[in-house]
Amino acid sequence: MMRLKHHLRMTYGDALSVEARKAGEVPVYGSNGIVGNHSRANTLSPAIIVGRKGSHGKVVWANSPGFCIDTAYYVDQRTCAGDLRFSYFLLISLELDRNTRDTGVPGLERNEAHNRAVRVPDLPTQKRIAVFLDRETARIDELIAKKERLLEVLRLRRLGRIMKTHLG
Repeated sequence: MMRLKHHLRMTYGDALSVEARKAGEVPVYGSNGIVGNHSRANTLSPAIIVGRKGSHGKVVWANSPGFCIDTAYYVDQRTCAGDLRFSYFLLISLELDRNTRDTGVPGLERNEAHNRAVRVPDLPTQKRIAVFLDRETARIDELIAKKERLLEVLRLRRLGRIMKTHLG
């Protein structure tokens, strides 16, 4: 067991108002994912974005370099001692959205998160776990998508029956 801060460090995003953004292809990440675009990045690729204010504790994977704003933290290879993809799943498992500081706007307190005890295996094991979880979560996501499509078909069928009954 170790403290999370000995495995990774969550870095504060930078202030970047909508007015200060310059046209570009770089995704801007806030606490809930992509919130716009900008001309330059402040993260490496890939990166983990962790909501700090608003959608505090939400964990998002960023495949390309991005600009993390001050409503979120980010983790990239500069601040992670292990496999970044393993670390993404580790952060999800910590359910950081349950760690909240309610000072008007609910938020994630970085020091509390950094002091959480975590179990971190050696690097080869981290990589195996990340590959396994990528494969399994992709399968589960595919099943969820199929069920959602089936639910939509059933909703339309239900509406069709109601309309046919009332309209003849």
